Amino acid sequence: MLLLASLVFYGWREPWWSLLLILSVTVDWWAARAVQASASRRPLWISVVVNLSLLGTYKYADFIVDAVDRALQALGGPAVSWRPALPLPPGISFFTFQSMAYTIDASRGVVDARRSWIDVGAHVAAFPQLVAGPIERASDLLPQLERRRTPDWTDRVAGMELLLWGAVQKLVVADMVGLWVDAVFADPNAAPVRVWAAVVGFMVQILADFSGYTDLARGSARVLGIHLSANFDRPFLAASPSEFWRRWHQTFSRWMHDYVYIPLGGSRRGAVRMAFAASVSLILAGLWHGAAWNFVAWGGWFAVVWLAWRAGAAGIPEGVKRRARPIGVVLTWIVVAVGMLLFREPDLTRSAAVLAQIPWTGGESDRVVASGVLGVALAGGAILIAGGALFRQRARLSYVGRGLAWAAGVVMIAVFWADSARDFVYFQF
Repeated sequence: MLLLASLVFYGWREPWWSLLLILSVTVDWWAARAVQASASRRPLWISVVVNLSLLGTYKYADFIVDAVDRALQALGGPAVSWRPALPLPPGISFFTFQSMAYTIDASRGVVDARRSWIDVGAHVAAFPQLVAGPIERASDLLPQLERRRTPDWTDRVAGMELLLWGAVQKLVVADMVGLWVDAVFADPNAAPVRVWAAVVGFMVQILADFSGYTDLARGSARVLGIHLSANFDRPFLAASPSEFWRRWHQTFSRWMHDYVYIPLGGSRRGAVRMAFAASVSLILAGLWHGAAWNFVAWGGWFAVVWLAWRAGAAGIPEGVKRRARPIGVVLTWIVVAVGMLLFREPDLTRSAAVLAQIPWTGGESDRVVASGVLGVALAGGAILIAGGALFRQRARLSYVGRGLAWAAGVVMIAVFWADSARDFVYFQF
């Protein structure tokens, strides 16, 4: 039932999207069984090639052709006018990674290859996490799907609370702040003071947007008796770039660490190999987010900062690091802000121009607009902080207190919900 519902859900708008999902599941179901039965790694490589081919064809074909076109023109060759222009199936970056990880884990002996195609399919296609994660491990999700589930009152209440808090994050905070942020980035002549205010707003927007989706996914699953992984742990309190990545999009960060960084050598083969593995992992992480050069620059920025930070912090005693943690938080926040500028602004030329100017450059009207954007961002951030603290402590509240919190969430949605529907930011990935 879960698999059928998930396939209908995914293919409701475009039925052929479900065929891609079925193809990915089928290849990995077969490959996992074949790799354990024969001890050959050939099925594993078939799985990797098929999944990356799906991802590359639908997500990166135009990007690759455009890069070839620019290279040919730079060398004096002919222009390439043809572009594949294929539609991007929602969530393809997520389900290909989750499906491929199942085969990799089977080849490593982490999970046993399942005989049931339906079990594997339900693991990959489960509708709550299908479109934008969390990216679940087979060792965590498959056993939950295979055993008999009897959701009790606790599961249903916890699921409904996650759904409500996710809706507040998305409909109240992310969409409210997003209206102001989008207006600034839509103006090509926006002064740096406005752009940086919008970057701060975007940091609040994307956290609320993606964390909101994750909690909606976790809530939907919890009502069914399924526990999905948390994806965020107050990332803007991180005191270093590496800590930020341990707190931000945690399931994706763990995926990149376990399936890219470690196989490339990680920290076990010397400083040079570690630098190479970290740089490749972070640049690929940037490219995973979108087929555009600004995402490559975003990953490259974090690679450079991660390596510099690690080298600079190597000789600092742990006691000093603990006492200087507030400074680390501020510096990390600045690093992330620069990264968010590269992430949000697709035109690298404009990003470079903004970075080359003093952040508070602009006229009086620009400062007025920037103040408005910052005000809305601070209001949204306050809701995230207060609501998040209340949500984490909800078990200590009385039934009356929890009921009042529920009512407050419903009222906020009714009052602040933007008139126009806005897609989730990560749907495009």
